[in-house]
Amino acid sequence: MYAYNKVITAVKRLTYTGNRSELVSTNVNFNCYLEPLNAETSAQSGIQWGVGYKVFLDTGNDIIVSDVITLDSSDYTVKGKSDYDQLASHIELIVVKKE
Repeated sequence: MYAYNKVITAVKRLTYTGNRSELVSTNVNFNCYLEPLNAETSAQSGIQWGVGYKVFLDTGNDIIVSDVITLDSSDYTVKGKSDYDQLASHIELIVVKKE
């Protein structure tokens, strides 16, 4: 597969208590590979070119669409997720860097 080049250090998930919502952070240590989205994938995903990334990581990591992940002290919102179970099992995320 890919050589890991980054580590996800936190996953923040929107949780609800009564009528209040908040992002709850969990400290994690998920090795991953981060690469910028190309122009075609950005257009297909409805993401402005230059702010979207693809993240590859091992299966079994609890990340869902709408989570916010932290990589190198920067936050990224998860916009898409695909699980692949054939040959090299892995998860691919489409993320957008928060400003």
